[in-house]
Parts: sequence; C-alpha cells; structure tokens
Amino acid sequence: MTSDAPKRRGFKWYRYVGVVLLAGLLFFVDVEKMLALVARVDPLPLLAAFLLTVPMTFFKALRWRETLAPFGVRYGVQPATAAYFASVFVGIFTPGKLGEFAKAAYVKKELGVSTGGSISTALVDRLFDLYFLALVGGVSAAALILSESDAYLVGAVALLAAAPLVLVLNNRVFAWIRRLGSKLGATGARMFRDDGFVVELRRGLKELPTKSVALAAFYTVVANGVNFFQGFLVARGMGLDIGYVDMCGVVSVANLAAIMPVTVFNLGTREAVYIGVLGEYGFSPETAVALSLMFFFTYHIGAAIQGAIAIAIKPLPLSLDDLKALRRKPEPAEELRDKQSDDKTSADKPSADQ
Repeated sequence: MTSDAPKRRGFKWYRYVGVVLLAGLLFFVDVEKMLALVARVDPLPLLAAFLLTVPMTFFKALRWRETLAPFGVRYGVQPATAAYFASVFVGIFTPGKLGEFAKAAYVKKELGVSTGGSISTALVDRLFDLYFLALVGGVSAAALILSESDAYLVGAVALLAAAPLVLVLNNRVFAWIRRLGSKLGATGARMFRDDGFVVELRRGLKELPTKSVALAAFYTVVANGVNFFQGFLVARGMGLDIGYVDMCGVVSVANLAAIMPVTVFNLGTREAVYIGVLGEYGFSPETAVALSLMFFFTYHIGAAIQGAIAIAIKPLPLSLDDLKALRRKPEPAEELRDKQSDDKTSADKPSADQ
C-alpha cells in the first residue's frame, strides 16, 4: 500500500497541469480586451449551442447501444440516454475519464454483461470519437499547413489515419504488438493480458457486426457534426468571421487535446489549442481564449447540468472510488458491485427498457 502512495500523489499534481497552463495563458493575454469581446456576445447563438448538447449526447447514446451487439443484449433508448448523460457528467468532473467506466458500470448492473465486456463497449464507443476527431483534425491541419496545390495530400492523411486500426485488427500484427506491449512494465502487462483493456477493446471491435459498425459510424458523424456546429454558433455569437468547415478543424483538434487526463473541466489544454490554431486564421490570443471559454460555458456547463439531472433520475451503480478501482483492476470493483447487488431483490432492480 505504501508503494502506491507516491503514485497517487504524483497523479493528483499531474491532473492540474491544464489549470496551471490556463493561468499562464491568462497572465500573458490582455484580459480587459478578452472581457470586452465576451461582453459583446449575442446570447441567442449561445442559447442554441447550449440546447444542441441534448441531441448531440442522444446520438452518442445511440452509438453506444450499437457496441452491445456482440453480447446479444439491447439497452433501451431511454435508460441508455440517461446513463450516457450521467457518464458525461462524471467525465467532466473527474480527470482520468471515469465517465467511460460509469457507462461500463451501468451496462454490467442492468444488462449482466461481464466486467471486461462492459468496459470494452465503453472503450469501443470512445474509439469512434477518437478516430473521427483524429481524422478531421489531421485533415484540417494538413489543409491549413499545405498549399492548395498540395491539397491531394489531405486524402493521404485520411488514409494514414485509418492505418493503425487496420494493423491492430490484423492477427499477426496484433500478436507482435501484444508481445511488445507486455514488456512495458506492470502497466503494459496489465493492458495486454487476456482481460486487459487493449485486448478487450480489440475483441469488441472484431465482434461488432457490420450493421452496428455502419450505424455507430453514422451516429459518430452526426453527433460530432452537431458539436462542431455548437462551436460555429459560439463563434458567430462573438461576431467572428470563420466558416463551419474551419470550426470543424478547430474543435476537433481542441477536443483531442482535452482527452489528455491532465486537467479539470478540460481547461488549459483546450485554450492553448485555440490560440495556436486560430492564430493561423489571424485571430488574436484574446479572441481565441474568449471563444474557448464561451464554448466551455455553453457545452460543458450545459452537459454538466443535464448530467446532474440524469444522475438524480438514474444514480450511479458504483461510487467514484469504486469506479477508480474498476479502472485500475476490474475484479475488486466487480466483487463489490456483486456484493451490493446481492442486498437487493430482483424486484428492486430496474429494467433495462424502462
């Protein structure tokens, strides 16, 4: 137990890197100019962006339902949507993306899917977002850096983005990757063991029916398209002359940066990306930080409010400490969940279709 203490202390410091970064950015920008930009914002586009959080999360919940196909179970649209909203709330307020494990806990409790299987559905669901964001962000970065005469290279970037997934799904290549990953200390051995995250993620991908993959990809495009439009509306509300396609690139790169578990509320990393990318379009750092923070209030605060309502309706199956245990090692959290479930009668358990 004593050997784990330094690691926990290190992680607690590490997760506030983004907040420190934001403080540094605010020190170097003209705060008065930034606040003046915020004061001139048209509230109607912001309200529209706030309300669009609901359909965006709904389409992501529909995608998540498709990842359950290999287990022969169906999650009702209403409970799946409530669980997804609740997981978003957990993800916003906890570094380390515990929201993914909140989704896994719901699936295990309500549908009886194994711990490894339920975690794989959450990871596969997240992977669709990661790949789409990497694809859009990579293409946008290539288009921004390259000249119009080199625009054909943008297509090459898109093809290269798909290559890692193809390699991982190939049996021989994955066997080599697994042998290599297993040698990367205790963490690598844990991730690449038979019930490890990487193996479960690959298994979940390989077992997805073609129809489920197609539907999940469709829901991913729609959900992220709505998210990009939220960013576009916020920019328009600030009076910025930037197109929807350009905002797709800005938001996708910023969302990728926000995935890193080094911050609270995704602050800091996102603002740094906005400054870097929007600077290429001629916008000042003050404009970039103001846009990023306004997007924060419209999307993240909106998702937090809606997620809090969802948790009130559909409480988390496990405490946050148990979700952390589930992330580190599934077995103890699974035993704890089973122990808690045994205290309830089957009549008390909610139906997955309710």
